[in-house]
Amino acid sequence: MIALASPARAIAQNESAALNESELRRTAASQVLAGDFKNAAQTYERMLKNEPGSDRSRMMLDWVRSVEDLQAQREALRKKTFDRHVEAARTLKERGKWSLAVEQIRLAELNAARPGEVREIDWLGELIEKTREEIRTHENKGEWLDALILYEVLARIHQDTPEGDAFKKEAERSRQRAHFEALYVRERAAADTGEEEDPDEATEPTKPVKPAEIDAKAWEDDLREIRAEIVAEVFGRVQIEHYQEPDFKKMVLSGLDNIRIMVSTPKLVAAFEQLADEARLHDFTARLNKEIERIEKGPRLNRAAEAVARFERLMEINRGTLNLPSQVLTYEFVNGALSPLDEFTSVIWPSEKSDFEKHTHGEFTGVGIQITKPNGKFLRVETPLEDSPAYEAGVSPGDFITAVDGTTTDTMKLTEAVSRITGPEGTKVTLTLQRAGIDKPDDTFDIQLTRRKIIIKSVKGAVRRDDGKSWDFMIDEKNAIGYMRISQFTKDTVPDMRAALRSLKSKGVRGLIIDLRYNPGGLLSAAIEACELFLKEGQPIVKTDGRAHPARPPAVAREDAYFDGCPIIVLVNGQSASASEILAGTLAGNGKAFVIGERTYGKGSVQNLYEIAEQTAYFKLTTALYYVPLDPLGKAWRCLHHTEGEKFWGVEPQLEVKLIPHEVVRLWELRRKQDILKGAKQKELPKQLFDRPQSPSTRPDDDIEIPNEAPEIDPQLETALAVMRIMLAGDQPWVMAPPETARRTAQAVGG
Repeated sequence: MIALASPARAIAQNESAALNESELRRTAASQVLAGDFKNAAQTYERMLKNEPGSDRSRMMLDWVRSVEDLQAQREALRKKTFDRHVEAARTLKERGKWSLAVEQIRLAELNAARPGEVREIDWLGELIEKTREEIRTHENKGEWLDALILYEVLARIHQDTPEGDAFKKEAERSRQRAHFEALYVRERAAADTGEEEDPDEATEPTKPVKPAEIDAKAWEDDLREIRAEIVAEVFGRVQIEHYQEPDFKKMVLSGLDNIRIMVSTPKLVAAFEQLADEARLHDFTARLNKEIERIEKGPRLNRAAEAVARFERLMEINRGTLNLPSQVLTYEFVNGALSPLDEFTSVIWPSEKSDFEKHTHGEFTGVGIQITKPNGKFLRVETPLEDSPAYEAGVSPGDFITAVDGTTTDTMKLTEAVSRITGPEGTKVTLTLQRAGIDKPDDTFDIQLTRRKIIIKSVKGAVRRDDGKSWDFMIDEKNAIGYMRISQFTKDTVPDMRAALRSLKSKGVRGLIIDLRYNPGGLLSAAIEACELFLKEGQPIVKTDGRAHPARPPAVAREDAYFDGCPIIVLVNGQSASASEILAGTLAGNGKAFVIGERTYGKGSVQNLYEIAEQTAYFKLTTALYYVPLDPLGKAWRCLHHTEGEKFWGVEPQLEVKLIPHEVVRLWELRRKQDILKGAKQKELPKQLFDRPQSPSTRPDDDIEIPNEAPEIDPQLETALAVMRIMLAGDQPWVMAPPETARRTAQAVGG
């Protein structure tokens, strides 16, 4: 006899099963968002047990297991790479190659499971001491760049320790002297020796060079149009506008100390012969030291005018002794004086103004190419830019530019090349090209291009479409997941974002990944408008607060979101800064996005730009700090800025996925392949375009090589895709607490 359940009991059992299934789905979703993929897999296995034929549960389980597998592979790679670097360091130490050995320790630290792991190595102390002896040898020889590199390595190994702070200070001293030598004692452009070229280098033409000479006047172009009057403008602005009360005494002492170090750098005699006059140098130094001592023992300097008076005293001392060029003292005094303020306050000097404007506005006037300049070789085209004269004329990646308007490029500096190729709109420039891969590598041809305004595209998609130029923003057609990579925030960013979102909406997009990794920021207005694309009217975006600019009402969304109703994941890393942190932090704080990756840079400060020196230069001054909301009502806010000693800064991901250096290399290789635009008539990209041999100065011993075994994938993006697919298939709400109150770490590399 078969017993039949009553209808009421059957209904109750079905309701219980449905409730259990719903609870399991919620549990699995929480585990996925917490990065607990191991337990999420077990939860999906239970769901499959309850519903053996559920394709959806099977699919979600497969995705979770794929992330588990990826994590296991990455952890094995991390440990293997860490061990290899430690063993390489041990081998090099035994050979007495201290600097190479300590560099391997630094690389091991970057692959460590936890901070400071390498400091547990029992023989590290001996290696550090031997490295310090090597540094002292470099310092005695005036090899400041070598000393700087080693100090920075030691600072990294001892990060967040008193020893690390001491190494940082020594590194800064070496950096100052290395800067002086790089600017004022520059090698003259190398000349042709007439020797034959190595046949192995035939695919990348080069001109043999003879030993370089010192160009004692090269600095004059970099310091052109600098006048002493700029000091009063700079200090005046600092007094009124800087976000903190300035310590003018500290600023002046820092500026004077910079001058003192400069004149005591021996190699600068090649640029300033008066430094060879011991009597004049001694007189200058004695007077300067006396002035520094007087200021140190004196009262606080409360006004900009008092600081400017100390600079004028410096100039008076100089006129009576060394008589160094006034633009040199002005440049070095100002740079030194600004260093105690904050890392983002700086002068954009007249020689830097044009490039600064190009990068800030995302546009310039030229022919539209990205170029590189290997030492002693011709310029090489990395890629033409979309809708540019170069692309339309057929300039292709891998082409060598052997001459610009008839001037050979083999001895040309990259900055000079850029200056020659760019120019006023409507003017012409002739490039002499040598095409990679042609039968006769010595054949060249001229191409004349008309310069015009070039707009740098800041919004990119997953892959280029078949036309080779435009982007496809759908990264997963089957699951309808969109992808948008924003490289910076310019005046054209938001219109381009809107166009991409319009395209995705027309295709029925169900989820969006916004990639802000390596985005240094840009225009605040563009960041605010970008936030508005995803927020409802009245939701908070950002507010600022500073000494001279008290807190104002926060910026809020002015209308309902253009793109709403589907989940968003934002990818960030340590190079996501400023405007990109505002977008990531605001969307997370409003519960509109889930953040994956690594903690952002922490550039939460406002820089105002002032034209100074009769509009020949800019003064970029930090005037306030940014705050982003912690909730959709704007009741709580947090500062993004990274200040020394703070435990939290920037945007901390809700799901942390750290990359090791070899994975970062693979990520950049993938991006580069995506970004390169084939020439209009180019079928294949030349192989040598992707060859990146190590510089002899940074390559370890020939028999100590750590191979990059990282697969050609982007682990952070792969994790984001898996999370998005799982959450869309599970149809569960996204629990998105503010990052710093609900930090979740994926069980991945170093986790």
